[in-house]
Amino acid sequence: MDFVVLLWILFAIVSAVAAYGKGRIPGWWLLLGFAIGPFALMSVLVLPKVGPLPNEITCPFCGEFIKNKATICRYCGQKQNNKEDFEFSCDATKKQK
Repeated sequence: MDFVVLLWILFAIVSAVAAYGKGRIPGWWLLLGFAIGPFALMSVLVLPKVGPLPNEITCPFCGEFIKNKATICRYCGQKQNNKEDFEFSCDATKKQK
């Protein structure tokens, strides 16, 4: 009986982690995982990714989600022009004048 309870908790935790990776709300998926176990995990695995996570941007060349700090897209290999770098370089040129 203890094994079944531990397995059910594991399904809930893995469902929440998988949901977070797909841009879903992990708290709801954790509760759903506690309620229906492996069915929640199967459901979240077949759902599409919602959108970029808070620390991601969309690559302008291939449309995949990449990290904000990425200098090269891991999918298409294109060099990224980070907004932070642009703002930093603009501030530096203003201070030089």
